[in-house]
Amino acid sequence: MAGAVAFLLIDLLDDDDDKNLWEHITVDINEYCILGDPSFQWHFRLTKPLFEILLQEVGDYLTEEELLIRERRPVAHMLLMVVWIMATPDSFRSVALRFGVSKSEVHDHYVLTIRALREMRGTYITWPNEAKRNSIKANCERISNFPGIVGIMDGSHINIIAPTIEKAAYRNYKFCYSIKVQAVVDHTLLVTDAYIGEVGSLHDARVFRGSPLLRNILRREDICGDP
Repeated sequence: MAGAVAFLLIDLLDDDDDKNLWEHITVDINEYCILGDPSFQWHFRLTKPLFEILLQEVGDYLTEEELLIRERRPVAHMLLMVVWIMATPDSFRSVALRFGVSKSEVHDHYVLTIRALREMRGTYITWPNEAKRNSIKANCERISNFPGIVGIMDGSHINIIAPTIEKAAYRNYKFCYSIKVQAVVDHTLLVTDAYIGEVGSLHDARVFRGSPLLRNILRREDICGDP
C-alpha cells in the first residue's frame, strides 16, 4: 500500500513539475533519419519516400507561416517524434525518453505539426471529380462485381476525456467517451472524405445523414459500408 501511494505521489509530482525530475538522455536522432525501408516503415508506418514528401510539405508550411522562428531543432527531428506518436500507442513521456527530449518539447512539436496537417487537409483529402469517380467505380466493380461504388466507408471513435458539458452525449456503446470519425476510401485505400466531430453516442447512420458527404452522392452512385 505504501509503495502504491509513493508511486502516485511521484506521478503527481512528475505532472506538476517535470523540470525537477527529468534528466537529459543523449540520443542521436539522426540515426532514425538514416534508417532505410523496410526498417523505417516498420517503426514509423510510413515508407521513407513518403516521409520525405511529408517532411517537405510540413516544413514548407511551417516556414511560410513563420512558425519555426523559435525552433532550434530540425523539422525532420520534430516530424519523427510526431509520426512516432501517431504510429504507436506510446505516451508523450515514452516518446520524449526515446528521442532524448522533454515531454513539453514533444508536445510543442506535436501541436505545430498537427496544425500544419489540419491546414493542409483540403489539398489531400478531396472528393473525386466525375472522371476519378468513374475510374473508382470501374475498379470497384472489377473487384466486387458490384456496380456504382464510388467509395468504401467506415466509422470509428476517438477516445477523449469525459467533457464537462453534455457528458452523456459523448458516451459511446462501449461506455467510453469519444467523438466520431467517418472516413471514405477508394479502391486503393486513398482517403477521399473524412468527417470528424460528432458525439460518440450517435449511430453511424445518423453521422452519415448529418455529414456533407450525403449531399455529394449522386444517383446511381453508392458508398459501400459495414452492414
